[in-house]
Amino acid sequence: MDNTIITKFVDNMNSLSSSNVNEVLMQTYTHDIEFIDPVKGIHGLDDLTRYFLSLYKSVEHCHFTITHYISHGEQHSIEWEMKLKHKR
Repeated sequence: MDNTIITKFVDNMNSLSSSNVNEVLMQTYTHDIEFIDPVKGIHGLDDLTRYFLSLYKSVEHCHFTITHYISHGEQHSIEWEMKLKHKR
């Protein structure tokens, strides 16, 4: 995975808001995405979109910084630090 792809990924994730979740996730992930975070594992873009829609309902600000990534062929693992400001 080259820096161009990493930069595009980070830009997409940092542009997420409650009003553009569908659009951004469709530009970022394939339909067979396997998304694992400390809270849960999600399989498929539809489930990921529902998950992010519920997360972003009360988000005021969210920023991602990539801390590490591994790329092997078409499989990628990206670790990030997330800073989140929530209404609660």
